[in-house]
Amino acid sequence: MKLKRFDSMNVVPFIDVMLVLLAMVLMVSTFINQNQIQIELELPQASSQQKLSKEEGSTISVTANNEIIVDKKTMNLEEAKAYLIALPLNTPIQFHSDKNSYFGIFVQLTDALKTHGHENIQIITENEK
Repeated sequence: MKLKRFDSMNVVPFIDVMLVLLAMVLMVSTFINQNQIQIELELPQASSQQKLSKEEGSTISVTANNEIIVDKKTMNLEEAKAYLIALPLNTPIQFHSDKNSYFGIFVQLTDALKTHGHENIQIITENEK
């Protein structure tokens, strides 16, 4: 019996495996992307700027239509106050507020935090252009 000479390699199975892997990566990446919540905010501008701390903490966002979102959960003002007051005193708190939001919400939340001893509050703004 004669042996067939091996002149070329069959790459069709390799291409099939690569297509399956590509499909799996695309499906997983869309699932990961869907878990991220995007909050549309137009931050106020400021000329002074400091570096943000890299510590994990709590995030407060107030949208243009005065919706309060604390750590990716929508809350009313009283729920937000109760949630933030219960945080440990050394927790860094980042405050993102749309420039068209009601200023009274910011004042009430920061007042509640300061009254209960929270000192690590960061107000996030955009650089002035």
